[in-house]
This record gives sequence, structure tokens and C-alpha cells, in this order.
Amino acid sequence: MRGIRLRYFLLGAFVVVLGFWGAAVTVTHEFQAGETIRASEVNQNFADLVNAVTPLEVFRQQVTGTPCGVGEAVNAVAADGRLSCVAVGGGAGLTQVERDATLAGNGTLADPLGIALPLEIEAALNNPIVRVTNTGANAAAEFKIENIANFNTALFATTNGTGDAFFARTFGTGRGGLFRVDNNGNTSNALEAVHTGQGRAGFFEVTNSGNSSPALEARSAGGGAALAVTNTGTGFGATISVTDPSNLLPALSLTNRNANASTLLVSNQGGGSAGFFVGGVVVDGNLSVTGTKNFRIDHPLDPERKYLYHAAIEAPQRLNVYSGNVTLDARGEAVVTLPAYFEALNAEYRYQLTTVGGYAPVYVAEEIRDNRFKIAGGTPGLKVSWQVTGVRRAAEPFTVEEWKPGVEVGSGR
Repeated sequence: MRGIRLRYFLLGAFVVVLGFWGAAVTVTHEFQAGETIRASEVNQNFADLVNAVTPLEVFRQQVTGTPCGVGEAVNAVAADGRLSCVAVGGGAGLTQVERDATLAGNGTLADPLGIALPLEIEAALNNPIVRVTNTGANAAAEFKIENIANFNTALFATTNGTGDAFFARTFGTGRGGLFRVDNNGNTSNALEAVHTGQGRAGFFEVTNSGNSSPALEARSAGGGAALAVTNTGTGFGATISVTDPSNLLPALSLTNRNANASTLLVSNQGGGSAGFFVGGVVVDGNLSVTGTKNFRIDHPLDPERKYLYHAAIEAPQRLNVYSGNVTLDARGEAVVTLPAYFEALNAEYRYQLTTVGGYAPVYVAEEIRDNRFKIAGGTPGLKVSWQVTGVRRAAEPFTVEEWKPGVEVGSGR
């Protein structure tokens, strides 16, 4: 009998546990210690338990299965755990979803939820308000205008602070930014920077000291310039500077691999100078001009109002000219010493002698040897002006006449 009472005690405990359903489970018969238990009473209590558990099983079947049909939604849960369904899209059921101004629609089939346009999001956060991440192989975000009559920008960024309006960075091996126009008939700029304040319209910097690549590279496969700089104000068209005093490289380096084209073309169509250099100019190669090669200085007699020009002497040979004065000794002779490099630099020597203060049949008694030559035939104390011209030794011959390349034929002036 004790074993039977223990089993009934466990059944009672199970009934108490079932109280989480929110409804009391009532059995018809209660048993006390020492009482005689009838089989019919036990059977009645089991029937009570079955009646209490049945609604739970019905609810389980509805939740784990398909409680509603196609086009229906759960409307309510009855006390016995049964779910009631209702058709959506009209009539009874869901009619409104509480939302803020960033969304539009009621959330029903007839008026589904959507993003309100224009979308305005405002928050006081220390982190980005919107973060878009794509772990796949395509873009994280795309901004596109389909209307060909729309002249506005697909992406517009502004800031009232001191930071950047737009910032792009990559930690991979790709570009930080790419601006591209794929329409062959499009004459607009792929990238345009406009600044209405006091700062730069663009700034390019390489901060890695081990990076030997340029901060800015411009290339063109078409017939236009790879880089065009225009200033419509009163400043320079371009300023190129080297600020590191230990940097011995030039501020501007131009390279051209076309043998028939100029590396640099500077044109002034306003009548002024095409170039102005403050400081020395070094030319590693030939210098050809169509005009005269002059010096220009402030006029020594009127420096405040005038310039003085002198033209260079020109010849169909590379000539070096040396000159000076010498006084003849007691025998009417003199030895003229030339620079130590003279014979290494020059060949085909030419001489000119002119007496000063008197006449004498002076002549070159000994030609240049060991960078010296001898004058004789004069009188003691006579002054002689001398000039020696040499043809510069050069690895390549000096071409006086040449045919014009094809692109310049017909351009005679």
C-alpha cells in the first residue's frame, strides 16, 4: 500500500508542475494517510489529469505545426491554448504598425512598411550612424541615378564641422578611390574638386618614406593633355616645391620616350615670356632657339627705366674664344699661357694679334703646345692684344643643316 501511495504522490506533484499553464488542475478525490483507496476513485483522478493535459498537447501541436492557413495570421490565444487565425489584407486583423518618421506604410499587405523618403536620420552618437558592411565579393553600397535628365549628384556629402566631408580608406591591396566615366560621349570630368574657401581644392600626399611612387600620376591615352592646370585668378597656374633641404632632386621632373616630340611645351599666347627662371639654368644637352640668345640687364646709365641687351655671337661651329693683353720683353717677345684644360677641350686653333700704341710686325713664333704659345717680332715694352679661337672637341659632330621631321614639314616661317 505504501508503494501505491508513493506513486499517487508523484502524480500529485506532476499536477502541481502543470500549474505553469496558468489554470488550476482539480482532481475529484483527495486521499489521506490511513484511508482505504478505491479503484474507481483513482481512475477518476487519472481522468482529471488527462483533461488538464489535453489543452497543452493541442497548443504544442499548433505551435510546432502550421497553426494558420495561407493568407492568415494568429489573432488570439484561447484559455485552452487554442490559436484563432484571421485573414490578413483587409477586414479584421492587423490594421496598423506603430512606427517613427523614418518608415512609411501601415505594415499590411495593402500598405506595406517602407523607408520614408527623403530619409532623414539624426542622432548624437560617437560612432557612425550608418555602417554598411559586405563580407561578400561585391560593393558595400551603391548610389545610382537612373533618370538621364537628372543633373544632381548620386552621392552628396557635407559637413559643418572641421573634419572631412568624404573619407575613403582601404586596408587591402585595392585603391582608396576610383572615379570613372564609361560613356564615350561624356565630356564631363571624372573627378572635379571645387573649393570656395581659403584652402586647397585638392591635396595628394604619400606619407610612407619608403614609397617611391608619385603622390599624383596623370595619364591619357587620348589626344588631350594628361594634366592641364588653369588659373583664372591672379595666382600661379602651378607651384611645385621641394621643402626638404637634404633632397637634391629637382622639384619638377619630366620624361618623354618619344624621339620626335618635345618633353616640355611652354606657350604664352598673351605676348609675355613663355618662361622665367630665378637662378641658374642647367641644360644637359643641346639648346636650340629660333630667336637670338641675349643677356638682359638693367641699363647701367638708366637702371630705373631701361634694360640693356647684348646678343651672343653665333657660328656654324662650336667655337671657344680666349683673349687677353701681353707686354713684349726686351727681345720683343712674349709667351702667353692658356688654361690647363685648353688643349684637352679644343682643336683647330686660330690666332689674332693686334699691337697697341705702335706698330710692329708681330707674329706667332710658336703655336700652342703644353697650353702655351709664343709671340715675336715686336719692340721692347710694346703692348699686344691677342685672341685665340678653338673648335670644341665633341663626341658627336655638329650638324649645321638637317631635314625637318615629317610632323614639321610645311611649318616654315
